[in-house]
Amino acid sequence: MVNHIADRFTMTGSRFRYVSITSEGREERGYIDAVDRADAARLLSTKGLQPYLLEPAGDAEKAHSGPRRGASARAMDVERLFASIHLLLGAGLTVNAAFKLAAETEPKNRYRAIYAEIYNAVASGQNLSKALSERLDVDSTVTALLMAGEASGRMHETVGAISTMYADLRLQRSEFQSALVYPALLLTVLIGALLVITFTLVPTLQPLFEGTGTTPPVLLALLAHVHRMLTDSPVLSLLTLFSSLASCGCLLMTAGGRAWIKSVGLKSPGLGPVLLSIARSRYMQTLSLLLENKVNMDLSLNLAAQVVTHPALRTALIQVRDDVLTGQSLSKAIASSGTLDRISVSFVQAGEEANRLPKALADAARAVDAVTKQKIDRFMTLLSPAITIFMGLTIGTLVVSIMDSLLSINDLALQ
Repeated sequence: MVNHIADRFTMTGSRFRYVSITSEGREERGYIDAVDRADAARLLSTKGLQPYLLEPAGDAEKAHSGPRRGASARAMDVERLFASIHLLLGAGLTVNAAFKLAAETEPKNRYRAIYAEIYNAVASGQNLSKALSERLDVDSTVTALLMAGEASGRMHETVGAISTMYADLRLQRSEFQSALVYPALLLTVLIGALLVITFTLVPTLQPLFEGTGTTPPVLLALLAHVHRMLTDSPVLSLLTLFSSLASCGCLLMTAGGRAWIKSVGLKSPGLGPVLLSIARSRYMQTLSLLLENKVNMDLSLNLAAQVVTHPALRTALIQVRDDVLTGQSLSKAIASSGTLDRISVSFVQAGEEANRLPKALADAARAVDAVTKQKIDRFMTLLSPAITIFMGLTIGTLVVSIMDSLLSINDLALQ
């Protein structure tokens, strides 16, 4: 079963074309799926191949070697699909019957069409893993889990695990976004207060300083410059604002822009450790799910490393996989690489000794999640007062500088 899963599985978005000379002197061409180019070279070397050409597969080759997804698939709520199918499978329905009933009862036409497409594909003999990967925007881990569930006959448990994985990711994202609401509100209030001062107080005070020849405070002069710029060239100001927003939007839409934002977040003192803990937790959760569903260790380590978006951690986890392939135990490879904390290493070591590695990894992930939640709460607890203090200092500095300047003007008038 393990070889069956490994032979059928193809990692999406990381296929490389290679040409090499075998030990018999024959030229060998083919494709290999890997995390990156260096990883592909390592995998080929383990097979005794030294490629003289190794390059990413072109778009046309990918189109023939892997499925393409339509626009409707990208809009599909994957978590909702797996939750619905898990419920129907739990009621005793087969996979075919579950998708047929989901297609008949789904109120939204867009989702109903996706259910119907998957049902028709499965009814015609296609594997569920292939049918879903062709029509939904699912990652390689989900595809491997579905293949394992098909091979083991545990589709209900597998679909439930996938549904739980998506639900946990959504909950984690929702908690983080909710925690940012209050700091965002404080920043909005600060910007609003500065705009009110710029358009009401500054035009009144600026003539007083100009009439007496007194130099206005730096902050007041800056706000006066902003006021002149907004009132003298409103169209240009609006165009500048819209172009800035458009640039930010484009930055978020491009892979390079998202990678840059992510790298900045990873390097920030408060957010970086939180993102690292989240990446570690997801790695252990993914590895636990794959091993629990009887995916072999090599493929499980490869897939689990692929879902990690932290660059340094991902590179180290690929090295962990290579060390395990050479015969090291997983706990020893992780400990020597320093990829996980000591508590997680202890969990992994205990799981290996008790032959219950999937459960140990899941328990370690839950422990990391608990610590991560504490870090997020601590970060947000400190962030809100910091923004409040900054807002108070900004407004207070402006008021004090204005009052000091007005008193100076008053002293000049009395003299």
